[in-house]
Amino acid sequence: MAVGLVYNHIYLNHETGTHVENPDRLLAIMEYINTHGLKDRLVHVEPKRVGLGELEGFHTRKYISRVEEVGFSGGGWLDQDTVISVDSYETALYAVGGVLEGVDKVLSGELESAFVMCRPPGHHALPEASMGFCIFNNVALGALHALNKHRLKRVAVVDFDVHHGNGIQHVCLNDPRVTYISTHQIHHFPFTGDSCEDGPFQNILNIPLPAGCGDSHYQKVFDQLICPYLRKLSPELILVCAGYDAHFADDMGEMCLSQQGFAGITRALKKTADEVCGGKMVFSLEGGYHYLGLAESVGASLAVLLDEALPPPNTKAPEETADTPDISGLILELRGIFGIS
Repeated sequence: MAVGLVYNHIYLNHETGTHVENPDRLLAIMEYINTHGLKDRLVHVEPKRVGLGELEGFHTRKYISRVEEVGFSGGGWLDQDTVISVDSYETALYAVGGVLEGVDKVLSGELESAFVMCRPPGHHALPEASMGFCIFNNVALGALHALNKHRLKRVAVVDFDVHHGNGIQHVCLNDPRVTYISTHQIHHFPFTGDSCEDGPFQNILNIPLPAGCGDSHYQKVFDQLICPYLRKLSPELILVCAGYDAHFADDMGEMCLSQQGFAGITRALKKTADEVCGGKMVFSLEGGYHYLGLAESVGASLAVLLDEALPPPNTKAPEETADTPDISGLILELRGIFGIS
């Protein structure tokens, strides 16, 4: 089955100056996948532009109007971390629309899976506020779109960004049809995502990991916790908040994932999706701020989705030592809490 790449140059129009979340992130990825021949193997998909009605599926009209007004007045800061320019509102509409288009193509059977190469990112955005570089919550709106337009009964969101996606978690507080599963660095921005935050419907699985976790730690988490939980849940679609800032070279976190580690995560998710929902997955780009680490890691995910060999890495992961964390107890505890035998 075909793998789609949802992308348009409009995603470069969200100009942020010297901000760490800037258009060079996408330029680095696109250059990398072009150089290594991955782009030619992907089906190009154009994102659509969403309207006010679609945004109001999650965001308040007052907040949407504020984003539009600040952008059209020349741009500025929505919060202490999130800056926008005159074209950012329009770009953000296409970021949401990219995820919705990916969902539509996958659920129609035109694609088995899709990767939405969009910005601005979205998993921190709340109904009434921007947060953490995020304007509108692309994946939250994608999940609700799958449920309400396509009449799905169960959607899972898996988030491997180094930061907890508090905006996605917010959806689960009111909608038992959405399950949120997050790996993130403990005691790190936005300082949410404790393992006890399971929601009123027990549809939230937070896995806060200690700093220093690398490929083997994440592989254990996915093999022993996340994928068994997904098999138990049997969602009809898996949405992925694909954040690559857990890369060892990324200074936005203190994790040690490598290109091989991100490939392992994607491989585990792909195998599980094949088992539970016919391979139906939509990835949406979130974090990742070390350009080469980001490009290599996205390339690894795309190669796995395409069943292609990984391009050779240009970055070398640090070796694990005796000082690396032991997360066996955490995994065992969470397996008990969520009834994974």
